[in-house]
Amino acid sequence: MSTQTIKQAKTQLRRKIASKLTSLTQKELERQSNNVYVKLIQTPNFQTAKKVALYMSMPTSEVQTLQFIKVCFEMGKQVYLPHCHRIKDASLKRYDAQRAMLIFYEMPDFQSVLDLKPQGQYQLLEPTSGNSLLEPEKSGNTSEKLDLLVLPGVAFTSDRYRMGHGAGFYDDFIQRHVSTFGEKPHSMIGVGLKEQLVDVIPLESHDERLDAVIVDDMIFDDKL
Repeated sequence: MSTQTIKQAKTQLRRKIASKLTSLTQKELERQSNNVYVKLIQTPNFQTAKKVALYMSMPTSEVQTLQFIKVCFEMGKQVYLPHCHRIKDASLKRYDAQRAMLIFYEMPDFQSVLDLKPQGQYQLLEPTSGNSLLEPEKSGNTSEKLDLLVLPGVAFTSDRYRMGHGAGFYDDFIQRHVSTFGEKPHSMIGVGLKEQLVDVIPLESHDERLDAVIVDDMIFDDKL
């Protein structure tokens, strides 16, 4: 299958998932998000993680993360949230379609998360400054890689593949983590809704296989 054919298939799949999510009620979104939360916090990789990167969820169409973030602070973990940074230097692009890159900033406390303001084209709640995970010389973390990366997505499979929105943000971040620390984050877990679980995702060479995928009350783990 050619690269162009794969991209077209992914576009069709994104449209299909988006259509399914339009009928999702807020009550059902909250129910599934809570199920994911319960599964996630019970995983050994979450329990033992010291440095955790998560995402600030949109109001609809994806697993809500505020309770994940809150419990991280309650458990004394270092919490990092992403900022979508526009790429002005073309040499920093990893993929042709890439227009921005994720910078994960450390959040000092839960109140700083609640105080975040909408930023950028999509008006997402994002930090705009702080200790950057991939700038260890500035943050003082000269040798500590990320223990856990929690990823959103448009679609997931039971064999732990993920499809995002097509901008390559997380694929790029994972590779920059490798460049900085010599390896990927210790654990990468995708979280999604049951409407986002599909049989097959058209794969490209840069698509990463995750360590686990949690969808509603189902967990697909590389150890199962």
